[in-house]
Order: sequence, then C-alpha cells, then structure tokens
Amino acid sequence: MMTPNLDNRVLVTILGYLKEKNDEELAEELFRIIAEESYFLSPVSFSKKPIIQRDGSLRLENDTKLRFPTVRNEEGKAYYPAFTERSELEKWDIDFNIHTVLTLCIDDYVDMLTLDNENAGIVLNPFNQSFIIDKDFLIHLLQVRKENKPEDVRKTILDGLKHV
Repeated sequence: MMTPNLDNRVLVTILGYLKEKNDEELAEELFRIIAEESYFLSPVSFSKKPIIQRDGSLRLENDTKLRFPTVRNEEGKAYYPAFTERSELEKWDIDFNIHTVLTLCIDDYVDMLTLDNENAGIVLNPFNQSFIIDKDFLIHLLQVRKENKPEDVRKTILDGLKHV
C-alpha cells in the first residue's frame, strides 16, 4: 500500500494567509490543493484492535466498529478534525492510547460524511486555523476533481480496511 505524502506546507501557508485576508484566487488554490493533493491526520478508535498487514493496510474483524472523534462549534455542529501535520494534531488533548492516527484524503471524508447524517463536515487544524469545510462543499470539491481529472483515482481508507 502506498504511503500518502503528508507535505502540507503550501496548504498551511495559504490557510495562514487566508486567516488574515480574504483572497478569492488564493481560496480557489487552497480548495484545488485539498481536492487534488492533500492528506490529513485523523485520530480513530477501533472497538477491536486491527491487525496491520505487510502492505500497511489494516485487517479488521467483521464486527469491528470505527469511531472518529469530532469537535463542535458554538452552534453545536459537529465536524471531523483534519490535521495538516503532526504538530497540529499534538495540540489536541486526546488519549492516543485508545486512538490510532490514520492518514486520510478528501475522498475518505466524503465517504464518511455520506454515511453520516450527524456531522456537518471537516475542520482543518481546529486548534489553530480552524478552517471549516461543510459536507456539501467537500462533495462538490470531489465532484469537480473527478470531472477535471477523471484519471486521478485515490485509494481511500475504506478501500484499505480489510474485513475477515
């Protein structure tokens, strides 16, 4: 299994700039990078410990349940946190003894959100930039990428989880 590239330096730079100033062209570049290039760190807990395969995929027993933690905004809407780098993830006071950190792409989050009616989207670096992308816009980004680059097929985490 290919290890995704977690080099999000350009994305982080753009997020920092957009936090200070509104720039439509830069925002479009940010969304292109998210849709086409970016991978994010995401904590997850398993009801049963997965077995790591030689190719890096995880093998799960059929009745294993996955739980991705969420963060809430002031209105009470829940979002999956997506971290651009390890230093951002470490800002969260979470018990990593019960969580595994997975590397996910936009396709993974769209898959998760499609199956989940309770969460409103994702939030990038919730303890720094706190950049929210709602579910509908994430789905839109994925559709635009698939239209513009139909050959760009990403393997999602759901593809990499094997059930026994």
